[in-house]
Amino acid sequence: MTAQPAPHDEEDDRDSTVVRPATRFMTTRVMDEATRLEPHDAAAGDPDATVIRPTLHRLRDADRTRAADVPLRPLPRRSPALPRGAMLHEYRIERLLGQGGFGITYLATDLHLDAQVAIKEYLPEEIAFRTHDRSVSPHASEHVERYQQGLENFLVEARTLASFRHPNIVRVARFFEAHDTAYMVLEYERGRSLRKWWQSQGAEGERLLLERLHRLLDGLAVVHAAGYLHRDIKPDNIQVRSDDGRFVLLDFGSAGQTVALADQDAVVVTPGYAPLEQYGAGEQGPWSDLYALAATLYWVVAGRKPPDAESRAAGATLVPAVEAGRGHFGPRFLAAIDWALQMDPSARPRSVEEWRPQLLADLGALRSGRPAASASPDAAERPRAERVQRALRRLFVPAVWPLTVKLPVLALGGVLVVAALLAAGWRLSGLHDELPAAATARLATLVLTALGLAALLALWVALRVARGLARPLRRLAAAAEAVRDGDHARALVDIGRRDELGRVARAFNGMVDMLRQRERERRRGGRS
Repeated sequence: MTAQPAPHDEEDDRDSTVVRPATRFMTTRVMDEATRLEPHDAAAGDPDATVIRPTLHRLRDADRTRAADVPLRPLPRRSPALPRGAMLHEYRIERLLGQGGFGITYLATDLHLDAQVAIKEYLPEEIAFRTHDRSVSPHASEHVERYQQGLENFLVEARTLASFRHPNIVRVARFFEAHDTAYMVLEYERGRSLRKWWQSQGAEGERLLLERLHRLLDGLAVVHAAGYLHRDIKPDNIQVRSDDGRFVLLDFGSAGQTVALADQDAVVVTPGYAPLEQYGAGEQGPWSDLYALAATLYWVVAGRKPPDAESRAAGATLVPAVEAGRGHFGPRFLAAIDWALQMDPSARPRSVEEWRPQLLADLGALRSGRPAASASPDAAERPRAERVQRALRRLFVPAVWPLTVKLPVLALGGVLVVAALLAAGWRLSGLHDELPAAATARLATLVLTALGLAALLALWVALRVARGLARPLRRLAAAAEAVRDGDHARALVDIGRRDELGRVARAFNGMVDMLRQRERERRRGGRS
């Protein structure tokens, strides 16, 4: 597999991204879906085909609830992909992986590193086409400015995505311009989509799902911390990596989708997974991605996706996850799904960290062999007590304190011990009985002032030392995790030190170089 899910039959494709009408206040970015290998036809019976609709605000207010009845028109005929063997810098095109309304994705070979990659090409079919010399050109002069704006957005987002370094986010290795368009080079992810993986799971499915969701949430939190959103989370955009089973977020695609439509009063959404604000009805934020992930988990629980947000706003009912999955999944897990599927964004969890404790609250029972579905009815109220217990443990168990806390506390403790020894020596010496009371008070004040200054100095030095140690240790830990994930290119670490930590880092880099050499030799041997 690749950075896109595997192709599948049209009748199994219920989650294609579609172009939907926006309200007049729609200004947000949307994500690319370039995973279909065959063109869709709105008339072919696929309710989730990529189509273009009239804008909602062109309809009368009384007709907006009947927007689904408006005739649809399919995306235009697709431009030919680059042929096999075509060169893009050091990359040789091998075959087509997917083609959608806003871009084409290829499997390619990096001739410098002798490794396979996925390359996404910006090609918005609504306003551009491929010419005879393989370049991409707008259809008409009226689309030139819009095409350039979409191209610039594509490059800006590629630069942002390339800055992410997390094993649960598909890695963007580089990006460049050629043929009057832009290209994004991604890691070639081997595996299968969450949709196909879940269909093959047995009794251990819920435990494995929650364990892998834990790290996926870490990756999503990294994306949100950078001020970025995915905006197209769904079962086909979560890849289950074949070598380690990790969940990987895919399809961080073109921000130019909205501007790359001929009709600027339209948006690109996946019905059932996109929240109402993604249709242009409100502000988007991390809570929007949480809705989409909750809708994906609802599909896991119920075997079907939720009704699309427009239908829910018009009165369509959603069977709660706590009912759809009762007896098969843990109650707190199901309650967390319903929480994030609220239509009102303010009623949803606002961040990954707010949602995580409830979503994963049943994991402990599953790991101990107890079925989470048999938990007591008040189990959903327990996460708060568990959070308090964890907070108290972090406060009173020094073994779990970070280095930036341990060293200052140790330094302060040392100063207090010195102060106690001086006080004991003063009492035992009997000098306090021989000196006048005023002199004793002045001496005590001087000693206490000196000890206070010494304590502050010790704390400052300890904090500097702790931070100086914590940064390179975190880098080494991240590099070690990259080695475990097989990402040797990301495993090299430079901490800029000449002490023992610097020697450890250099030895670590030597080990990584040896692993990379062995991997290259193994690939050469496999081809021969």
